Amino acid sequence: MVYASDYPYGQQPSSLLIALKTARVAGYDDDQIRAMLAGTANALADGDELPEPTTPLGSDMLSQPLQLARIHQYLSMATPLLWSRQADTIGILGLAINACSERNGHAAEVDRIHDLIVAARDLWATVPNLPDELQQRTATRLTFRLLHLADIEAVTAGG
Repeated sequence: MVYASDYPYGQQPSSLLIALKTARVAGYDDDQIRAMLAGTANALADGDELPEPTTPLGSDMLSQPLQLARIHQYLSMATPLLWSRQADTIGILGLAINACSERNGHAAEVDRIHDLIVAARDLWATVPNLPDELQQRTATRLTFRLLHLADIEAVTAGG
């Protein structure tokens, strides 16, 4: 595995966060993380011998607490509204925020998720009042990044 900052699953910091958290959930140890982030790419660039491919790590099943699955689903529902420039008139982010108030484990992750969603909700509400298209687009993209970071936390909590 070789990490690349420009792969299609987001921009920094979300691309790095998702790579690290996914690797940890899959069971990568510190040496494998270092190889993913730089070691393998450095060996390739330097013409050094590359490590032999290994058997894939991790489970073929995703298991997560219901609370985090609910938060993930709410964030998944909000994303198309955001991209189609609709307001959250349904209150999807409110449902996600309410789900964060449950204390069913993973409190630190849920608190981070809560803060990211609240920031995204507040920013999203400002988009229609911004004076020009560039500012609206910038705020929408930042809102998505906040939601994406919250979703990464929700899907990988405990990993």
